[in-house]
Amino acid sequence: MQVSSFPLSSDDATLLLMLKRFRTLEGIAKNYQRDTSVISRRFKDISFKAAVLVKEEGQWKLTDLGLEMANWAQESIQQQQAIMSQKQLIRIATTRQFAALKLAPSLASILDLTKYRVELLTTDEGVESLLLSDKADIALDCGAPYSPDIAFKSVAKEDMGIVCTKQSLKLSGRPENYIHYERNSLNLYFEITQSLQHPFITCNDISSIKSLILAHQGWSILPFYTVDELVRGKKLIWQSHSKIKQLQFGVLWPRKNKRFEVVVDRCLEWLKKQNLQARG
Repeated sequence: MQVSSFPLSSDDATLLLMLKRFRTLEGIAKNYQRDTSVISRRFKDISFKAAVLVKEEGQWKLTDLGLEMANWAQESIQQQQAIMSQKQLIRIATTRQFAALKLAPSLASILDLTKYRVELLTTDEGVESLLLSDKADIALDCGAPYSPDIAFKSVAKEDMGIVCTKQSLKLSGRPENYIHYERNSLNLYFEITQSLQHPFITCNDISSIKSLILAHQGWSILPFYTVDELVRGKKLIWQSHSKIKQLQFGVLWPRKNKRFEVVVDRCLEWLKKQNLQARG
């Protein structure tokens, strides 16, 4: 299959644009720092390629077609400049709570937002599927990935514990009505309580679970950082438990994607400074 080519090159079109702007050979020659005879020979060559130039009274002038080509060259240059000046898009995935409480407030300190255009994707269903389906470039979350195609580097430890209000505690000191966060293992609840009862409520959103707990509807197992302020404000109680292990929090990215290695390193450095553990 024969591929068609432009009858005029981009340099030819640019010269036509220069003629529109400067109107004389002298002006164009000065702009290009060339002799007028060099520019005149170029115009002569262009005139043989297409009916864009005509010589009248010793002066090269644009035809109507030449003026259209000059305008096209100007628009093309502007479009190319706009494309070249666009910020690089990076898609970052994380959990809703981590985005709201940690990542979003610090985004400008992690990335140079004059260079990057960010899409912040939040989910409580796990970030690995977003990376594998090419909907995200990097992710911040806890737990190693299942797929060997996803790289993971852990730099922070995340404390998990029992969260409840004083009012929801029984006299025995055990809160009633377990509210299950879907990302947690249900077996953990059974091990802690030695109960065979199903959860009172199951939910995939930590904000909703916190609202339920504050309304004295039950208790849950949540990351400490998600309730830190409420614990310090004495609105909630957070308790560690020997059966609840620390989680490894880090950065995930597709192994084949090397474009954002610098961003991965920046995220890791920032993540090292984040306190996701209970105090004292």
